[in-house]
Amino acid sequence: MNKKEMLDLIIKGFGVYLLVLAIIAIPKMLGALFTLPFIFGIDPSDESLAVTLRTGLISRSMETLVKFIIYTIASVNFLRSGSWVKKLMGCEKVSKESVKTCPPSADQ
Repeated sequence: MNKKEMLDLIIKGFGVYLLVLAIIAIPKMLGALFTLPFIFGIDPSDESLAVTLRTGLISRSMETLVKFIIYTIASVNFLRSGSWVKKLMGCEKVSKESVKTCPPSADQ
């Protein structure tokens, strides 16, 4: 197994890890979305408590939604090709004329 195949395997493994994190985020996201209607139903008799509860519910909802979106997008990218990671490591095509491959490893 050469360095390019090993890099592809690591990228795909990390994509699976991110996909699992996205799947784990689904119940949290659904729970946060089901609590959103209660934001406007909080009794305003104690204004500081109402503001604290609204802020907490909104931040939890947004946090879980953003995590789910980021994990899903990143896992799809990693599982399909991981091209931007390969570009960061210098293993992708630079231009149409010159093709740059991964730097040679010490064992080759």
